[in-house]
Parts: sequence; C-alpha cells; structure tokens
Amino acid sequence: MNHRPSFWAIFVLVVVQSDVILAACGGNPSDCGAPPTNSNLNVNPVKTCYSDTETVAYVCSGVLKGPGDNTCQNGGWKNGAPTCEVFTCSPPTDDTDVIRKPSLSTYNAYDVVNFECPSGTELEGPSSATCVKQDEWSPPSQPICRAICAFDAEAIPNGAITPTDTEFLEDDTATVVCDEGYSLEAGTSATITCGSDGTWQNVPSCLENCDVPSIPNSDFSSGDTLNHGQTVYIDCDDGYSYNQETRFEVTCFYGGLSWKTVVPTECFSDCTVWAAPTNGQVTGDYLHGTTATFSCDIGYALQDPADATTTCDDGTWNLATVPNCVALATEESFSLACDSNQFRVHIPVALLNNPSGENIHLIDQTCVGSIADGFVTLESSYNDCGTTIQVDEINEEISYINRVGAENFDGSVTTEKMLDINVQCTFDQYNLVSTTFIIANNITFPLAFHGGPYFTLKVYKEDNFVNQESPPVNLYEDQLAYLKIQLESGTNETLFGTHCHATPTSDAYDPVKHALLEDGCAKDERVTVIETDSPTIFPKPAFAFSMSKLQFAGDSEMVYVHCFAKICETFEDCSQQCPLSHRRRRSTDSHIYHLVSSGALVWKPETTADRRLDEQVIMYLLLACAVVSTFSFFLVVYLACRYFSRRSVAKKGKEEKLEYE
Repeated sequence: MNHRPSFWAIFVLVVVQSDVILAACGGNPSDCGAPPTNSNLNVNPVKTCYSDTETVAYVCSGVLKGPGDNTCQNGGWKNGAPTCEVFTCSPPTDDTDVIRKPSLSTYNAYDVVNFECPSGTELEGPSSATCVKQDEWSPPSQPICRAICAFDAEAIPNGAITPTDTEFLEDDTATVVCDEGYSLEAGTSATITCGSDGTWQNVPSCLENCDVPSIPNSDFSSGDTLNHGQTVYIDCDDGYSYNQETRFEVTCFYGGLSWKTVVPTECFSDCTVWAAPTNGQVTGDYLHGTTATFSCDIGYALQDPADATTTCDDGTWNLATVPNCVALATEESFSLACDSNQFRVHIPVALLNNPSGENIHLIDQTCVGSIADGFVTLESSYNDCGTTIQVDEINEEISYINRVGAENFDGSVTTEKMLDINVQCTFDQYNLVSTTFIIANNITFPLAFHGGPYFTLKVYKEDNFVNQESPPVNLYEDQLAYLKIQLESGTNETLFGTHCHATPTSDAYDPVKHALLEDGCAKDERVTVIETDSPTIFPKPAFAFSMSKLQFAGDSEMVYVHCFAKICETFEDCSQQCPLSHRRRRSTDSHIYHLVSSGALVWKPETTADRRLDEQVIMYLLLACAVVSTFSFFLVVYLACRYFSRRSVAKKGKEEKLEYE
C-alpha cells in the first residue's frame, strides 16, 4: 500500500492554506502571512499579515546563521528561515573578593556583568565583561581586588617609606629609609611588601649606629661610625700593638660596640729585638707589655740575677743593655768525685730549672739525690745502685759505670728523659787512687731538659710496618715481632749505634735484662736487623729489627723492649759494621742517646696451640676431601667396567645363539 501523499492532497493543502492567508490579509494576494522561523528565533515586528515588500528582522539569543532579515514579495517570503545557535557563560572571575552585578551562576549569550570591589580595595582589570561565546567573555582578562596599603609616616620609627606620592596596592613594594644616625637591623631588608590584608609585610627596624672612638697608631686613628650589625677589623700600625695583639674585631650591636677580645685604647710601640748574650739565650716576645727572659749556658750564670727579665713599655725596655753571662766558679760546677770505694756526684741547684731537684736518681731509681747547701748530691759504692764494672785487659784499667737520670712520666711505658748523664770512674787495675774530676766545662747540654731529636719505638706483626700494634701485643709462639725505632723530629739524619735490651718489667733499668742489640748489631740469635733503605716503608729515618719468642724465668709472660737511640753526628764514623768483634767499641757521650721503650710483648703457647689446632682441622678436612674424591673416582671406574663387561657378555651370548640356529 502506498502511504506517500498524492499530488492532489498536497495541492489541496496549499490551496486551503492560501485561502486562510487571503482571508486574514483581507483577500489581498500580494500580502504575506507569518515569515518562516526556527527554534530560538524571534521576528520583529510580529504580525499576522505583512504587506508586500515589508521586511522583518530575525532576533537570535545566540549566534545567527543565515540572513538576519526577510522580505515579503507577492504573497511569499524571499528567504528561508535562518538558524539560531544558543550558548551560555560561567561566571567570569573566581576571585571571591570581586563583586559581580548581576551575580548569577550562569549567564546567557551577550549578557553583560559589571565588577566592583569592597571598601579598602581597588579594582584592577576590566569593570565589565560580555558573554560572547560559550564560556567566553570579552574582554577575556579577569579582574581582581587588590588591597590598599596606607602610607603612614609614623609606621617606621626612626625611618620612612619611599616613595611618598604613590598609592600602594597588594604586592607592591616600597623602600624603608632610616633617619640619619640609624641603620637597618642586621640581616633585614629595606624592601617591604603590601600584604593582602592591607598591611606592610616584613617591616624592618631602624636602630642606632655606633661611634668607634679614635685609636691612636691604628687605621682607626680618626674614629668612625658603624651601622647596626656591621663588623670591622682594626689594625695597629706596623710596629705597634695593644695587649700583645695587633688586630681587633668589633661589631655594632643595638647601639653599642661589642669587642671580640679586648677593648684597645691605643696601639703602643713595640720594642727592639734583643740579641742573645754571649754564652746565653734570650726568649720571649718584643711587643708592648711582654717580657723577655735571659738565661745562660750550662757552666755560666748571669752577672746580675736581677737582669734575668725585662719588660717592654711602649717601645722601651726597662733594661738598658744585654746582660752578661759569666763562667761559674769551680765550686759551682757539676762535679764527679771518684774514691777508692765509692763515687759522688754534685749538681748545683742553680743549674736546674727545677730547683727542688726532684726525681734525680742513679740507674737504681731507689738511689735518689739529697739536697744540701745548694747542691743535689748522689753517691754510691761501686757495688750498689746499678753500678756496672767494665775491665779493659789491654790497658789494664777497670771502670765503674752508672748514670744520673730524671724522667718525666706521661702515664705510659714511654718516658721523656729530662736528665741523662753518664758517670764513669776509671782506675788502674793495680793502683786504685781516689780523685775528683770537675767536668762542668765539658758539659754542653742542659741538665734540666734533654733537648734534641724525638724518637718512637713501635711494634708490628708484619714486615711491611703498616699496622702498629697497641700494647700488650699478643703473639703466636712461633711468630716474629717487628720493631721500628723512628726519628720523628727530622728527615735528613741517620740513626746508628742503637742499643736495645729486654726486661720483664717496664723499668728500663731493671737488673733482670737481656741484651738484644749493641751498637746496632744483634747480640742474640733471635734478633735480625732489617734494612731500612726503602722510602715507601720507612719514610723517616729509622732502625728496624725483628725478634722471635723471648721469655724470662718466672710467672711473668711480659717482655718490654728498651732502646737507646742516637743520630749520627758530623764528627762520627756512621758506618755500620757487624759483628762487633771485628772492631773496637765506639766511645760516645751517653748524653746524646735517647731512651725509648715499648711493650709488653707476650708470646702465648695457647694461642699458638689454637692456631695449630685450626691448621690441623683444615688439614684433616682437606685429607678427607681427597679420600672421598679418590674413592668416588675408583667407584665410577668400577661401575663403568661392570657395565661394559655385562654388555660384552650379552652380545657374545647372542652371537653364539645365532650360530647355533
């Protein structure tokens, strides 16, 4: 069945519509009815009937696409209806401070919004906007309300804000300028910012400056002014000082001066540098207020003891000339008296820096000196106080040898020798004659302090001398100890003539001792001297040796090593010749030897046994592995033989069966 309308039906509809329009327009066929339209479109003017040639305009609340008007022509409209595309806009700004008029949640096409700001703020940006497209405003920029910071001349005590003729809005900056005599607080900025609440942010304080007074003979001789927090350094002129200082640090702090050390009032002139007296020394500084001290060599004393010190006062010493050092009389000298059965040593207290004479002793440290009439006296018979006997069969002489010493104990085994003097009385073996030797004029070293090189004695377990061991040093019974005597205070000297011995205690003069080295040569088969010519292993002058297990009789396992070391003097033959039997023993002054000690060394059998047990366990494990490996090998060979043997028998049987058949 055909549902399409027939031509005649359409014709009838048009005729009927035309009749209706003609009836509405008074029967004039040239007039037009309502113009064609679409949704969202309005026409202007709105009529029931439009006369011929009359024009209407299309009104669109969006974007009009097509002609904006239409004209009635002979009863019909010239154009078809255009289309109208409708759009809306969201609010044009999200700044909650901006007031929108009208305030809507959605705006239609071409709606206009006006913007205002609350009191105390100012609008920045457009004052209105129009919705021109979907969510698009013209102008597109969003307005904001910026807070206004008032200009208050009293807001900054002792200062002001610049510029003064400008209105400051939120985020604007200004500069703080302090009044004369004031400056910004240290660590603050002169720039301030207008905040969102209409107040200035980070406002600094203007604090009073400091006046530095005039300091004569310095780079501040005319004085100066410091800002708050400012630090300067004041230097005395060359050749001037104050309180033994030449530079002073000062800081201005809340209107007052803060000096780091002293408060100088004037830089005073230094004094000339003293020359040392003949046969003496001078120590001390030459700045104003300092003291110079004069002293004399051993065997000499100041002619006037009052001249021992002098003070510098603004460029002038209170002593006019260098004092004189005069030789001491014989009775004031260090002396040694050798009798037929004893010896006595006299040391003038005046020659000692320690006037009490404490800790002065012989080899046996229980034999100490007594003080009387300005002398320290030590005496002993030839068979007491550690005295040793040396017989020279060739020259038929007998010598009794001891040593005067004093140590400064530092709480460890190693000690610093404060006094170390050899005592030796030599007699004809067959004619013992008492005599007294005055030996002060031969002593060229200080009695109260033994200066010179500084040695150390260190123990290692490896011959690379890298990892020093701390006492006590525990060693395996068959392990070597490596010892190094090193000169710490110099690099160009040579060590030689080293004497070393071992004791069961930390006392280097313990009567129970065992010789290890003499004049750098091994005295015991357990000792081996090591070459020290490798600068990598021995960067400083050193003497090294190794030693195997040594143990004294008794319950103690401790072994302490003590060495007397010295450096080679220019007048000495420093060639190392061993063994000693090939040459005559050197004659050396004992005061140039330095004692160093270390310990304890302990060779423990149980540690050796533990190590050997570990080695045996490892050996047995290796042996067991070897046995298992051997057994496994033969087992594999045996199984392989059985396998191939069975295959051979089976093959032979099969062949015989075939032959039989």
